[in-house]
Amino acid sequence: MIINLGYFLLVGIYFALLQFSYFFIMSFNLSSSYISYISMVFAWIMGAVCGIWLKNKKWERRLLILSSISYYLFVFIASKLRFSNHLYFFFFMLVLVSGVYSGYFFSLNSKRPQKIKWLFFMENNGFILGSAASFIAFTMLGLNFLYFAPLAITVCLWAMSKWCLADIEV
Repeated sequence: MIINLGYFLLVGIYFALLQFSYFFIMSFNLSSSYISYISMVFAWIMGAVCGIWLKNKKWERRLLILSSISYYLFVFIASKLRFSNHLYFFFFMLVLVSGVYSGYFFSLNSKRPQKIKWLFFMENNGFILGSAASFIAFTMLGLNFLYFAPLAITVCLWAMSKWCLADIEV
């Protein structure tokens, strides 16, 4: 159970880092308007709703990787085609794909043997920790943090998930 709690915490950090990174990449390369921000938040929420509906219990690692690939595709295209308003729907869809993992994560892990309160407690604390750490690290390291930190957390989650997914009821 201790490993699972650490995993939940790290997933919360990952979600905070990804959302923080999407926001700043979008602000630098596309738009910093309120409508852009709300559109991306809406895309993440819609992705989470889609993720809740997924029933296959073997997709967590795949969706984690897909979430990261989606983020890096967003970064690459947004930085190459700066202020391309005609690509907003495409960017919206990339954020939605990243959000699918969050909904799937909660749906899948709610079936674990331990109490659900620990899932939400650790993930929420991870999100708060990740938000604060992302802000501080971004302030100190700049864009390099946004380019490399999501990949580092993805690799850690990938490695941990092998052990942490073993106790999910099939």
